[in-house]
Formats: sequence, structure tokens, C-alpha cells
Amino acid sequence: MLDAARARARARARGRKGGRKPAMKEGDIRKAKAMLLAPYVTKSEVAKHFQVSRPALNKYLNR
Repeated sequence: MLDAARARARARARGRKGGRKPAMKEGDIRKAKAMLLAPYVTKSEVAKHFQVSRPALNKYLNR
């Protein structure tokens, strides 16, 4: 466990953050919200457009 902590510290020193990259960027979230203003567009369609699941889309919309 100590080795892992040291490795993370070395990675941070090199500018690495760690963790998974977000599936949607801020611009994508704004576009998704704009798309959902249209009454005929469903969340499923928006999620498919951005290649994320509906639960993931909801997670980003609720932030």
C-alpha cells in the first residue's frame, strides 16, 4: 500500500491526476440541455447522440 501511495505521489508530481475521464464535457452538457428543450426529443435520443447511457446523462444533467 505504501508503494501505491508513493507511485501516486510521483504521478502527481509529473502532472497526472488519476481517475476516469468524464464521459461528457461542459460543452456537451450545455448542448444536451438545449436539445432537451425541444418537446419531441427524448433523453434516450440525447444519450444515444452523445454515446452515454441514460443514467450517465442524468448524472451530468443534475450537476
